[in-house]
Amino acid sequence: MRTLRKKVIDIMKFSIHTLGCKVNQYESEVVAEAFVKKGYERASNGEKCDICFINTCAVTEESVRKSLQIIRRAKRLNPDAIIISAGCASQSEDHRIRFEEICDITVGNKNKPNIPELIDEYISKKKKISSFVKIGEEKEFEQMTAYTGERTRATLKVQDGCNNFCSYCIIPYVRGRIRSKDFNEAVSEMRFLSEKSGYKEIVLTGIHLDNYGKDIGGVTLMDLLEAAEDIPSLERIRLSSLEPIFITEENVERMKKLTKICHHFHLSLQSGCDETLKRMNRHYTTADYEKCVKLLRDAFEDTAITTDIIVGFPGETEDEFAKTMEFAQKIGFMKIHIFPFSERQGTVAAKMEGKISAEIKNKRVHLLNEVAVKTRAEFLKNTVGKEVSVLFETNKAGKLHGYTPNYVEVVTNGPECLCNKTAKVRITSSDADFVYGEIIDF
Repeated sequence: MRTLRKKVIDIMKFSIHTLGCKVNQYESEVVAEAFVKKGYERASNGEKCDICFINTCAVTEESVRKSLQIIRRAKRLNPDAIIISAGCASQSEDHRIRFEEICDITVGNKNKPNIPELIDEYISKKKKISSFVKIGEEKEFEQMTAYTGERTRATLKVQDGCNNFCSYCIIPYVRGRIRSKDFNEAVSEMRFLSEKSGYKEIVLTGIHLDNYGKDIGGVTLMDLLEAAEDIPSLERIRLSSLEPIFITEENVERMKKLTKICHHFHLSLQSGCDETLKRMNRHYTTADYEKCVKLLRDAFEDTAITTDIIVGFPGETEDEFAKTMEFAQKIGFMKIHIFPFSERQGTVAAKMEGKISAEIKNKRVHLLNEVAVKTRAEFLKNTVGKEVSVLFETNKAGKLHGYTPNYVEVVTNGPECLCNKTAKVRITSSDADFVYGEIIDF
């Protein structure tokens, strides 16, 4: 075992690096709180650390590569530190051994809040630790809380796992089956985050968020949204990624009665071609998706739709890709996250014929990005002249930056004291990324 840079009796400094989704970000804050409770101190940027925690991602092969790269960099910059990896790439049986070889402590997607105890064990026994469970056999939601994070926006994880088994996706294998947080505990945490911690906005997140409640019965994601409406100090409730199947007439009618739900909906698409969707094992068609978007836009004038699209899926012909381009233009997304297909060992897609070359995938990413830039610019341009509510978050170079309920970033002049406050802004102009405005009331 290496000698720690600090004596054990001194305050140990830690750093945290997170890759991947909002669930990972939330769980990293849970770990950070556990470290602080233990008496460790978070290092500032560039400061030497005694503990380096890396929360890894496995959604693509590039994510795994970056996870390993960051771990190696942490070891190089902090040669005497305890190196800890956790998360999806660590959990993956195809990659676990690579993380165990270079890390002092390796865990998967269970027991992250207990990492301080593993550190004690590592220091005591002077030997590497690997701590894993068979995540596919987990039935209960792992209780954890995080009361730190962004100044204005808190994330609350209420769901874990996925039962979909899309043909390209490794997540069900590294996150397990759907599991939901107890309803009363979730509502209690929303209330605490708003009333005690001062957050104006809460983002509900999960691996397959719209499946919340299906494993415990009697409650749904809509019930959580309606409970949030009854928290007086909470101004906004935002949803992370959703499957189109959640957008039903019944759910939209219930949402129309809510005043705090943000009209920004990240509806996962993955392809704008029905043939490709079928090979992906996605359980909807483009017509179904378009119907969902219409329901939302008919209900909420300011609806913003964002999405994820994979290009270069096995068997994707030029004609199929053209359908995706046309569909993306037709929907008019506010933002598209574009990913070239990444083969994941152990998935159905890894065995499919018709692999697309990296050159063609990169070309398609570029072409679809041109559509994404255009539809975003058109969406932002349509906000000019409107009066919107903005929750300000930061002051950059003398300019206030904040977000509307439908997640448009607004830049304006104003006093720094408006950070973490809501103001009414008239939008005066836009460009490809932001809108600009003037404060008219706060």
